[in-house]
Parts: sequence; C-alpha cells; structure tokens
Amino acid sequence: MVKMDNKGYIMGGLAFLLILPSIILLILLINMLNLDDSTNIKMAADNVFYVSGDIERNIPVLTQQTIKETTENIVQTGYPILNSRIIIRNSINTKINDLISKYHNNTGVNIECNIYSVDSSFDPFEIEINSTILVRKDNISYNRNITQHIPIIGLKSIKSSSKETY
Repeated sequence: MVKMDNKGYIMGGLAFLLILPSIILLILLINMLNLDDSTNIKMAADNVFYVSGDIERNIPVLTQQTIKETTENIVQTGYPILNSRIIIRNSINTKINDLISKYHNNTGVNIECNIYSVDSSFDPFEIEINSTILVRKDNISYNRNITQHIPIIGLKSIKSSSKETY
C-alpha cells in the first residue's frame, strides 16, 4: 500500500479546485433552465394577450362584413328579414368561429368568443356589440367582456345590384 504524505494532500486540493468550476457551471445551468421556464411563461402570456386583442379587432370588421352581406341579400331578394339582430348575431358568431378555428390550427391556442347581443347604440349611425373573449393556452387564460360601438356609415356594397345606362 502507498502511504499518504504531503504530496497527497496537495493533490486533494488540486482536485477540489478542478471540481469547483464544474459545480459553478452546474449552478449556472440550473439558473438558466429556471430562467428559460419563466421566459416561456411570459411568451405564452403575451401570445394569449395578443390573440385576444386580434379577435377583438376582428369583431368590427366581421360585423361590417355581415351587415353588408345581409343588406345586399335584402336588396337582391326583396325579402325583409325578421328579427335582424339575432340573424346578424348568429352570422357574426359563425364568422368568428371560422376565424377561431384558423387561430387554433396555427397557434394551438384555445379561444372562445361569444357575441351576446347586437343592439342599437346611443349614436344612430352605430351598432353596439356585446361579447366575451376567453383565450387559454397551457395554464394561462385571459377572459374579457367587451362592448364595442361599430359605425355603419360608409358601408359600401360588395357587388353592384343594378346598372344605370344613359
């Protein structure tokens, strides 16, 4: 057997000095992994917030498209619609659901948007849309009740229903 002398103790100290950087690197790696998790959570929260904002910005556009299509249908057929608020609300919900399915396929975010009412606004040239948007991804969710006043001035026909000749 080999006896331990002063040289052995020096080697033990060098071994400790060689192990110390690896311990420091391990601690840094653990901190980076924790930082990565918090970054992922922040990115998911931002994604949920921006998707809800996108849906909110699309409601007026889809509402105006629905009103254009509905009025063109009335002009072309000559038949009035009964209970236009429900018909327009259902049509907007259908368009929103189509948009939501595209978002879900592209981003994996679960979205629920319900248009609860289409009503007249305090301004006679606007309509009021009341809706709820719920966006969820992983453990993060964002819920918002929205009332929007959408102008109906300036809606242009998609197709010309008659031609004038001189």
